[in-house]
Amino acid sequence: MTNPDALKIGARVAYLRSMHDPPLSQEDLAALADLSRSTVQSIENGKRMPHPKNLAKIARALGVTLPELRGDDLRPLAETPEVRAVAQRLGRTPEEVARRLTSWRAS
Repeated sequence: MTNPDALKIGARVAYLRSMHDPPLSQEDLAALADLSRSTVQSIENGKRMPHPKNLAKIARALGVTLPELRGDDLRPLAETPEVRAVAQRLGRTPEEVARRLTSWRAS
């Protein structure tokens, strides 16, 4: 039986890989993430739930944060008064600040 979380993550990996500029093949992503192509294929097909270290490697290779890779919504964090204040002080959007905070916490 396939794990629904593995399917969700696999679909996100495949989507982000295809949206990369330029789009990456499974072989390209595997090389960038220091994984085998069969591992990437198994993850994308939802047959394998990636180990957290491999998930981090894939996120780095795709140039996204772990929450972005998982498809987490950053809006609630971006809507807090603290994040809005920091964003205004830095001349950034609240979403940019939330993304940086989430990236920092995931490292």
